[in-house]
Amino acid sequence: MNALDKAHARGIRLIVNMLNAEGGCLSVQEVAEMLGCSRTHVNKMVKGNKLIGVFVSVESSVGILMIPGWQFRGNCEIYPGIPEILEILK
Repeated sequence: MNALDKAHARGIRLIVNMLNAEGGCLSVQEVAEMLGCSRTHVNKMVKGNKLIGVFVSVESSVGILMIPGWQFRGNCEIYPGIPEILEILK
């Protein structure tokens, strides 16, 4: 592993650690099950700035879309105001 690969791996570990410190992340499937909707709908919510999604690389150039868990109240709803805030920040 060259120096650039090592730096990239350290960066990924730091991102994962930060996300875990704030409640961890959920997969698109987990969010879909929690909200009672399809994975396609969750992807559209991320693309439409209704939820924050983070692409996390795993040992390759392919990223996995993860949804930070702090956006949800309990286990069944998005905190009020998240979509509006994301629209402003867009």
